[in-house]
Amino acid sequence: ARFGALSLRVRLSVVFAVMLAMLMMVAVMGMLGIQNTHDDLDHQVTHIQAPAAKAQRLVALLAENRTQALLGLQHDPTSPFARLHDHPLASHLDRIQTNRAEIDVLLHELEQAKVSAPTRAAIAKLADLRARYVKEGLRPVIDDLAAGQFLAANEHLLKRLNPALASGGLDGGK
Repeated sequence: ARFGALSLRVRLSVVFAVMLAMLMMVAVMGMLGIQNTHDDLDHQVTHIQAPAAKAQRLVALLAENRTQALLGLQHDPTSPFARLHDHPLASHLDRIQTNRAEIDVLLHELEQAKVSAPTRAAIAKLADLRARYVKEGLRPVIDDLAAGQFLAANEHLLKRLNPALASGGLDGGK
């Protein structure tokens, strides 16, 4: 009965003020929801997608190094394909070294990333795989290519490099 005793202007002002307060509460709740969504997306990108993209790039570079080793085999002077190359063998070996430097950076960044325990374990497995791949597979092939031992390089590639790549499932299932 008291609200009815107020003038129409006061009653409308009170109703408007209540509606405005409710609108402000809904707006604040919406802004908080947007902020939470932003924080969730930021976490997703920083802690999940960015490390995954780096790991994917690292694996691609490992495969690229294998490709460069294969291309290096085509520089065997006894092969009819050697004359088709207008660049030195060193261009392939240099590319492997360039990729190695990028792999080192990516691996360091992955090891420093703030990620979940399962992701951390996967990164450690990738680091171990990379070390074994280089030591058992890529390094002997590079050494043989650099020494001009193309037959030995091809044998190392087939017997050590490819199996090292396959042991980590990085050969595309071949």
